[in-house]
Amino acid sequence: MSLPRKLGGSPVTLFALINLIMGLNQGEKLIRESRGNYKPNPLDPLESYGGKWYLTDKRLYFRGNFTNLKNIEESISLKSIESIEAKHNDFISSKINLYLKNASIAQILVPKRNKWIQDILTSIRLMNEKEGRPWDEKSFFDVKNMSRPKGWLLQIAIKIIIFGAAVAGILFLLQLLLSL
Repeated sequence: MSLPRKLGGSPVTLFALINLIMGLNQGEKLIRESRGNYKPNPLDPLESYGGKWYLTDKRLYFRGNFTNLKNIEESISLKSIESIEAKHNDFISSKINLYLKNASIAQILVPKRNKWIQDILTSIRLMNEKEGRPWDEKSFFDVKNMSRPKGWLLQIAIKIIIFGAAVAGILFLLQLLLSL
């Protein structure tokens, strides 16, 4: 697909444009992209970067926004992913933990997390099929983690009400103490 604009006398293809933005390697196919965050160290609550995530048939690639204090780009090979964890459902969390073969954890936060997970799993499965390696999706990722338990919305509503009542009680006591 060619775009109507020309750059340096030659037509700019969609692949060339994405390659300029993202740095795609030749032969890589872009599968999904969206805004998101990246936490290279999930144990450090202050280290989080905003930017854009790209999923290709070979890797996950993150390019940070210009608003970050540090210019960051990260490339995670799909071959290096040991397993994926998504503890809560999409309504509560957009977090995906990637456990890598080098014993590190990368945390990505993306909208429509379930679609991202399914695309990552499909890409890994296809890559393993091409290389003739057996692969079991159930051992790699437990799909039941993403299902909502019965009464999940009621549980959240009760927690919010209890939290609101506790805050109101504390504010009331604080007001009484200040008026003395």
